Amino acid sequence: MLTIQTAELAAPSRTMAATWVAADRSGREIALYFGQAHTNEPHRLIALLVVHMAATKVAEFIGSENNANFFSSLTNRTKRGIMPEIDDTRTATFPSDRQVFERASVPIMACNDDEGELWLYRVSPWELHRNASTGNLDSAVQPVVGIIMRIECLIGLVNRLRELVQGELASEHTEKTHE
Repeated sequence: MLTIQTAELAAPSRTMAATWVAADRSGREIALYFGQAHTNEPHRLIALLVVHMAATKVAEFIGSENNANFFSSLTNRTKRGIMPEIDDTRTATFPSDRQVFERASVPIMACNDDEGELWLYRVSPWELHRNASTGNLDSAVQPVVGIIMRIECLIGLVNRLRELVQGELASEHTEKTHE
């Protein structure tokens, strides 16, 4: 298992302010959709970023004990009246151009009272292999993109990701209880 010191990772140089957020699953892949919606038509997107991640990586992130306090704080915000928001890809009109597709395997989230951030990184298997003997794995973790969104969207995204990886989380919990 690879341990990454996330506090030492550089911030992604590319960022996007998303006003429209969705997530879907197809087989072993989860697609995260981040869009900028048209002002007068909230389901018509003028820009779209789609990031594909392995469902197991999303489950590891959502189920990680290291992130338990963060996810608990998000849950407490909904108890104080913040309503989670998540959009639906079936009702959206995607732009014919201005679409970007990426892959990521390491997510990092942070938030304050009204805004959340999701930073996405990719781990290069080639760089891992090449640098395994030296122990210098910094070059293996490459920033992909940072997404800024309203806190309601971040909470909605986390809730949706929990739904999408429910099976992986249940089997991981079963494995831990049998150890």
